[in-house]
Amino acid sequence: MKAGKIAASVFSKKYLRRKVGAAAGAFTIIGVVLWSLLQSGSSLASVCVPSYTGTGYTTGACPGYWVATTTGHVYQFGNAPFEGSPIASGLMVDSSVVGIAATPGGHGYWVATSTGHVYKFGTAMFFGSPISEKIAIGSPGIGTVVGIAATPDGRGYWVATSAGHVYQFGDAMFFGSPFSKGIAVDNSVVGIAPTVDGMGYWVATSTGHVYQFGDAMFEGSPFSMHIAVGTSVVGIAAMPDDSGYWVATSTGHVYQFGTAGFYGSPLSMGLNVGTTVVAMVATLDGGGYWVATSTGHVYQFGDAPFLGSPFASDMHGGNLQLGTEIAITRS
Repeated sequence: MKAGKIAASVFSKKYLRRKVGAAAGAFTIIGVVLWSLLQSGSSLASVCVPSYTGTGYTTGACPGYWVATTTGHVYQFGNAPFEGSPIASGLMVDSSVVGIAATPGGHGYWVATSTGHVYKFGTAMFFGSPISEKIAIGSPGIGTVVGIAATPDGRGYWVATSAGHVYQFGDAMFFGSPFSKGIAVDNSVVGIAPTVDGMGYWVATSTGHVYQFGDAMFEGSPFSMHIAVGTSVVGIAAMPDDSGYWVATSTGHVYQFGTAGFYGSPLSMGLNVGTTVVAMVATLDGGGYWVATSTGHVYQFGDAPFLGSPFASDMHGGNLQLGTEIAITRS
């Protein structure tokens, strides 16, 4: 199963997550936001706007996703619209972009940098950032920013750091963090995934730990299952009903917990990904997921559809980290 050679299958899910460039001036892919705009009765050919009910989104799909690079580029695939990027806006991010999260309507997104900046595009609104709050990002005990996740209504977001801090902005609520709980993570946090109602989240570490906060439930982790992952975990993606989640490693493994099903992985398909996997994101119904690599590949499993990738578009990928959102609230 090779990216770019599979009939377009389709994307959809609750939240959606980089070296791309010409032969000269290549850059690193850091994030992919999978975009599934949902609306009852909509067709893939139409422009649809998701309908948020207070606990989730209505069904239907206009699939697409964005791929972000460390250097500040944002590439769109499928029906995901381009709403701007740090590079297009002339912002100097110095290869520091680490995450991207989409608004519920799919016509905006936030791009976060390891240094604590949060940039808004399209309909996304700015609610603050570690930098604007004068948080000493990069200092001992604080760590660098590793991810951003949006609230269900798009009126806020969380920013997680490698040292285990979780900072909330807008209507995002603080439910705790590894740091606030006194958990020593040794700068190993790699991602954050919110629950569907925005009243909790999971925080994953490179060493295979998964910590739950708020209404997020612990369903297991590579560490609790005594799976030897070393420091290879790169991302976490949740089931649409919060009953389980998947954890991906840089070496191409995908581990499922709770009710999350296993639909395959780069490793189980015999794909030679080395240690290039950087992120994964699930479909809206939880029946599949995408796995992205730093070389610009996006691999689909289960009912996830292939809509394109930097590699398939001959963009010469490299260090992709499939964000933590899919444009239904994660693009």
